[in-house]
Amino acid sequence: LEYGAVVHSIRFPAPAKQAEQAQQGVDVVLGYDSVDEYERNPPYLGCIVGRCANRIGNASFELDGKVYKVTANQGKHQLHGGEKAFHKQLWMGTIVDNEDDG
Repeated sequence: LEYGAVVHSIRFPAPAKQAEQAQQGVDVVLGYDSVDEYERNPPYLGCIVGRCANRIGNASFELDGKVYKVTANQGKHQLHGGEKAFHKQLWMGTIVDNEDDG
């Protein structure tokens, strides 16, 4: 899924007793069925987060003696990269099929 570089599906071979799923495999990713649901994704399911994978308290931090302000998106704090975080960007993905790999 290009929106947010979301891990939307990872399939593993189904156990032999699940013949009806043998062709598709078993999806082990917890997520949604539509882009609309990912746009309103409060638990960040499947998303890559941002430059910071946590909360920046009071939307500011100090580095080498200089204080940097960032945008707040959770009250007075910034969570997972803010409003323009990686999980809200469009990415170009490629499907990789490693079926022939040993």
